[in-house]
Amino acid sequence: MEAEAMEEEAEQLGALEDANPTPAADASTFLAADPRWIRPPAPPLDATTDAVVFQWIDVAMCDGDALQSNPCAGKEVVGATSGPVPILRLFGVTESGNSVCAQIHGFTPYFFASLPERYPATEEQREELMRDLNRQVEARGGVAVAGIELVHGKQSLMGYYGDKKANFLKVYTSLPSYVTKTRKLLEGGVNLPGHGLYEATTFESNVKYVLRFMIDCDISGANWVEVPAGTYRVRAGAEKRSHCQYEVDVFFNELVSHQAIGAWQKI
Repeated sequence: MEAEAMEEEAEQLGALEDANPTPAADASTFLAADPRWIRPPAPPLDATTDAVVFQWIDVAMCDGDALQSNPCAGKEVVGATSGPVPILRLFGVTESGNSVCAQIHGFTPYFFASLPERYPATEEQREELMRDLNRQVEARGGVAVAGIELVHGKQSLMGYYGDKKANFLKVYTSLPSYVTKTRKLLEGGVNLPGHGLYEATTFESNVKYVLRFMIDCDISGANWVEVPAGTYRVRAGAEKRSHCQYEVDVFFNELVSHQAIGAWQKI
């Protein structure tokens, strides 16, 4: 009886394997079975004259090497030029049906931290604080805190302070993972140069990196995005990191996000 049961189970497994073939079949076999999945041929792309306009459908983040030059002639590199940096990959499709992967560079993670009242936060004091934070946060291949900027005249939404405005520190980190580590240090208490121990309140330190990018660049769900001519470089061959027909490198500040109004409501 046991042998019969095992034989029957083996037959059932064989039937399941026949019904659910392994994904060993190559793409050509799959496309031949259903040609609707075939993308139309992609016309050659001239980065100097052609804009890349696509409806984005997915976004991902990875770590990679910083761009050493700006594809836009005459402009400086945005963000870090060394160490591992976060790169956003925006995937989408053009109106003609060609697939696109835009490798977006230069968007630096950041959050805000409170300051003691009337604390000047001079450039020298900020640099000293940054050195102290970097000594305490272990970073791979570079520094954790990339910069600290003084922001004037902001209002906190936490609590009620009337029309009172205050100054804040805008803390930039080299990778999104360092936001949490740096936040904990500031909230736990740090030695502010010229002031002493200070436990800061942090703001927007829990906003996810990809969401922060979408907010700052005014990108909404599946809207149309444009990479203007003259602002990007085309990846080809071994440089490509995707199977998309077009793959380009561009700095985040060059992107044009079209809101879903009028002609840009199309799908």
